[in-house]
Amino acid sequence: MRSVILSAFAAVLLASPASATQGIVCSTIEGPERVYSLMAGTHAAATWSIKEQQGERWIDREIGQHWIDDERLYVDIVNSETLTRVARIEARKTGTEWVGAFRTETRTQSMVCQQD
Repeated sequence: MRSVILSAFAAVLLASPASATQGIVCSTIEGPERVYSLMAGTHAAATWSIKEQQGERWIDREIGQHWIDDERLYVDIVNSETLTRVARIEARKTGTEWVGAFRTETRTQSMVCQQD
């Protein structure tokens, strides 16, 4: 019995941490449609990634700075080669969704984001 308990204890100690994911989908509500999917994975530390929907395909994009909490969501989308910001998602939590804007140098569009 003692060896079974020790084996179970050792298995728990040697097990890798669980991975969990959550997502947020942001869509423009006016002008040209833009859809972004933000995904968070945790494996020792939280990491965020973003994809842009283009037709039926999802294209990987790069995140620069970001802030996502229970009150606000700010995400800078950057050019992966020059690491310069090409767009920003800015939104505030209102109930169950974030409401705000998708901004580029030339255009601002209203956007809504919801947990996926």
